[in-house]
Amino acid sequence: MTRRRLLLLSLQLFLTVLPLSARLGDWTVYPAYKEATRNVVAGEWIYSLSSTNLFRYHPETEEVQLFSRQNGLSDSGISQIAYCRAEGCLVIVYTNANIDFLYDDGSVVNLPGLMNSQLTDKQVNNLAVEGSRAYIAMTQGVEVVNVADATLENFYAVGNVRSTAIYADRLYASVADSLVYGELQANLLDRSNWHTAATNLAGTNMVVFRDFLYLQGWGGGLFRIGRDNQWVLVNAQFLYYLNTDGSSYLLCGNASRV
Repeated sequence: MTRRRLLLLSLQLFLTVLPLSARLGDWTVYPAYKEATRNVVAGEWIYSLSSTNLFRYHPETEEVQLFSRQNGLSDSGISQIAYCRAEGCLVIVYTNANIDFLYDDGSVVNLPGLMNSQLTDKQVNNLAVEGSRAYIAMTQGVEVVNVADATLENFYAVGNVRSTAIYADRLYASVADSLVYGELQANLLDRSNWHTAATNLAGTNMVVFRDFLYLQGWGGGLFRIGRDNQWVLVNAQFLYYLNTDGSSYLLCGNASRV
């Protein structure tokens, strides 16, 4: 196991409370950093989402940087993060559906369109990035964001989406108690172009690893799905997290096992 993977695992399992602070004039801000819910490797840095707050850690220098509205972010209360390698930025989605793009050089671009949209329910369930697009799983469907242009591209009203993934040139979405998909070249605004891959199978997270789609089950378990949409249960344990780099490691586990 490489050093980077060990560091990522250590952050995922053992990060609970950090004595982090930031000076603001005569005040010292102590954000709450407890129970990291998402760790993302981005070049030489590891970004961590903890108690809806964001910081990043440099494994070589052990430098820690905090991010908040006081030093560049557009909002507070972060729901999801994912790194877009194609555009060199961290995609940040807030609990109110506001969106920030935090670039490697420290600059921030805000996209408030989804927050200000006419959607009646803007709860964010998950975030996935593929190429230059981000896919936001929401209670009313999937919002597709063009990261390169920092624009909203499409909204697919396919129901309460818990997670998404791009696999086999398809967009997969976990909705209610089933897994549905649409071919990327099809008009996915048309609900008839969405198909059921599996019933009685739903998950809170999905990742692609070595030509298989892995789904973290809503009620527990890890499922592996092939290009033919046949699935098998590969681990019956209840999982708290599922992470991968796509080729060299698949990291999953709960509070007691990895």
